[in-house]
Amino acid sequence: MNDLARILIFSALSCLLYCLLFGRRTSYRSRRVYLLSTAVAAALIPAVDIRIGNTVLYALTGWMADPVGAGRGIVIMYLTGVLLSASMYGYRLAVLIRDIRRNTVARYVRDGRTVVETALPCSFSLLDKVYISENLSGTGKDMVISHETSHLRHWHTWEKLLMQVLKTVMWFNPFVHLAAVKLDEVHEYEADRDVLRAGFGRKIYAETILGNVMSAQSGKDGCLKGLPYCPSAFHRTLTGERLKQMLRPVGNRKNIAAFLLALLCFAFTAVEFTWEERKTSPPKVDFAELRCMQDSSARNGATMLMLR
Repeated sequence: MNDLARILIFSALSCLLYCLLFGRRTSYRSRRVYLLSTAVAAALIPAVDIRIGNTVLYALTGWMADPVGAGRGIVIMYLTGVLLSASMYGYRLAVLIRDIRRNTVARYVRDGRTVVETALPCSFSLLDKVYISENLSGTGKDMVISHETSHLRHWHTWEKLLMQVLKTVMWFNPFVHLAAVKLDEVHEYEADRDVLRAGFGRKIYAETILGNVMSAQSGKDGCLKGLPYCPSAFHRTLTGERLKQMLRPVGNRKNIAAFLLALLCFAFTAVEFTWEERKTSPPKVDFAELRCMQDSSARNGATMLMLR
């Protein structure tokens, strides 16, 4: 259970540091790197045991120490959660791919990117393609394509996939799910910034965002029913934050202090929860010395027998 406690404490401290240290002056890239790197570090905690003088790598030894008792039960419960989480995500992804195939209207290349028009009520990006609603036209269509192309240019889809893998591995960790929400927010803010930098006006872009949200929420199927890549962009609370974020200047400062503090938190949790194990570990036995003592005892016993 030490591994579980270390994961939760480290993830909680990482989220707290993010909320305290990553303000609007910090670049979006720094926020993305921080959220992903701390989530990966939390997942690797069970594979690292820091001891005085050396570092020992092992795989889930704390949970597998008792294969027939409580340890085995914990492993079965954990693997069941991983299987359920992966199955749910796979099902949602399969539904999304099915809906794309059934509702594809047109396909063409624009600015080196494959654009697919669908009858779905929302627009999104997936892997290397942009999917937009057929209801879009004119400037609104150009802005949505620019927004989704920004997601592809910054590798947001692959970051979502990595975060989903981490959420599956650490399904029991609420702070990783919170980090995934924060990462989705940063993705939307960064794509919105790129649209405005492309020369589109804030007012007309805000109207387009609101129009897309209303259209998606009025759809009978679509993206708001658990599909993996769309929901964050059309959440009402996030929509309001996106509109506010467009009015705030964002800096390019890389928050090195937050990364260093996160590293210190990782070291603290790793050392703190292995300290008891180090104190109670049995002393090393010098087998050569033990053999000499046994030989000496045998000789003394033989001598006493001869004297008798």
